[in-house]
Amino acid sequence: MSLLSGRENQVVLLAADGLTDKEIATHLDLQLATIRTYWERIRDKLGTNNRGQSISKLLAQLYREKSRSEREYEHIMKLVVETVPDFAIFLIEPDGTLRTWNEGVKKVFGYDENEWVGKTADIIFTAADRKANVLEKELAVAMDLGRANNQRWHQRKDGSKFWGSGFASTVLDEEGNLIGIVKICRDHTLLTGDRKTLLPGDLETDKPDI
Repeated sequence: MSLLSGRENQVVLLAADGLTDKEIATHLDLQLATIRTYWERIRDKLGTNNRGQSISKLLAQLYREKSRSEREYEHIMKLVVETVPDFAIFLIEPDGTLRTWNEGVKKVFGYDENEWVGKTADIIFTAADRKANVLEKELAVAMDLGRANNQRWHQRKDGSKFWGSGFASTVLDEEGNLIGIVKICRDHTLLTGDRKTLLPGDLETDKPDI
């Protein structure tokens, strides 16, 4: 399975976030025909037939290179994850502990690696969502169904809030055992270029996926 290029990674992750090909083309300032060509290359490289399979294969490629040496694995992770800096991409242990970090975590949530790895993943949720055990519910849905969509308010290190868009997906080893849950999240305003204003009552009236 060949490693995808940076642009191909972007196409797959934007599609995973629910964007249509036309929206992806607009976001990346490319022609629609170019996006379709990228999909052909992606399917060829990953050996997949559709978007869903491509997304799953990319996540597996990120976190399931079990036959490679640790050094080579870390190099692959660096190459893939750093091509999509607008996305926070990280692995969560089944117990909710943050296992990995990328530059996107710094950009989206404001945490450096030493402030992130080893902490509980509920640090990205609002106080109300932490009280409601949203992290546990999201991980439970992901482990039960293989994937959990996540559109809700998130919280940065500095306490400010943003409307985050993304999903969590289980990662299994070759024997089908659970390695962890990979979460991909981005500030939804990175797509529109406009920051969504947090109005009084928004946290109570907005209806997240979980």
